[in-house]
Amino acid sequence: MKQYRENQQTIAEWADRTFGETQSNVWLACRANEEMAELLACLGADNLDKIDTMFVTRKAAGEIADIVIVLYELAEHLGIDVHQAVDTKMDINRSRESRREEGMEPEWGRAG
Repeated sequence: MKQYRENQQTIAEWADRTFGETQSNVWLACRANEEMAELLACLGADNLDKIDTMFVTRKAAGEIADIVIVLYELAEHLGIDVHQAVDTKMDINRSRESRREEGMEPEWGRAG
């Protein structure tokens, strides 16, 4: 697995140095929501024929990174190891019955 320079601790430290220590976890969650809205707006653009698909992909990558950066900061403030939380949650998800088999896939869900 590739090793990356950044992790939730280095990102949270950078954010605290750059913007000051966050006083509200709710504010960080709202910030993540704003970043998600920007991603949704970007992805909505991919339905327009005149928009360059490579541009949308690059823009989406940046928006996804912004979401992860804010969530890393929030997790660090809450004392949560994101990767451990994902492993734990995926263990739960993998143990569940398939939602597709149960007919629980939302209409707006995945193609296939």
